[in-house]
Amino acid sequence: MSKWRFAGTPFFGNGAPAVTQFTDADELPPFRGENPVIPLREGRLDVDLVRDQWKISMGLFSQAVSASALETAHDALRKLFGNPKRGLLERIMEDSSIRTAWAKPMNLQVKRSGPLAMKLTVDFLLDKPFFRSTVATSDTQTIDSNPKTYTLTNPGSAEDRSAVITFTGPLSYPKLTNLITDAVTGLTADVWVGYTGALTAGQTVVIDVVAGTCLFNGANALNKLIHSGDTYFMVLKSGANSMKIDSSVTGGTVKVEFYVPYF
Repeated sequence: MSKWRFAGTPFFGNGAPAVTQFTDADELPPFRGENPVIPLREGRLDVDLVRDQWKISMGLFSQAVSASALETAHDALRKLFGNPKRGLLERIMEDSSIRTAWAKPMNLQVKRSGPLAMKLTVDFLLDKPFFRSTVATSDTQTIDSNPKTYTLTNPGSAEDRSAVITFTGPLSYPKLTNLITDAVTGLTADVWVGYTGALTAGQTVVIDVVAGTCLFNGANALNKLIHSGDTYFMVLKSGANSMKIDSSVTGGTVKVEFYVPYF
């Protein structure tokens, strides 16, 4: 079973005081919005929905050797969860890897279940709907052909829309495409991002998907960025992604870095 910390303090496993049993709601974060209605048409129009904020409910059971020890444990958990301030929620997996998310503890409830035992429930509200790895996944490809194709794997359980993409010259009008095929319709739904300019050897273009920025050698070059297929500059599906790089000049590289997302 996973171990947990909040704001640097263990509250289950890994030496956490007092808590002896633990349950968590293993539900996926909900979708926001719904399929739109088309007037005078049956049903609705199917559209891709995005995940909303995520509430994770946890149940804790604490048993102590004395009433005093139980009160001490009670106070420690109230101090940890009673202040609804955003903090880092960490999930330590069985293989010792750590996944983190920013979360706010809410709705703490405590009930005595015996003279030396108590039950607690607490909700964690995650403003972003997934946990992320603490170590970035990085993939660098040398562009030795035009186009260059390769496979980029997102090992997480969720789609990623947070990558930092770096083009390093020599390149000319580089374009990175994720070749996506709709599983239902069989139609292409590619997502791509490109830079409308040339890079000499050593020059870089850094595209930050979350920040929505494009920097050429550190200077703003958003006016030279083009993209299509999604509101974000790049999407990496869970699992294997078929990637393609176009550049009329070869010899440079493209690097994709991201923190792996998990539900």
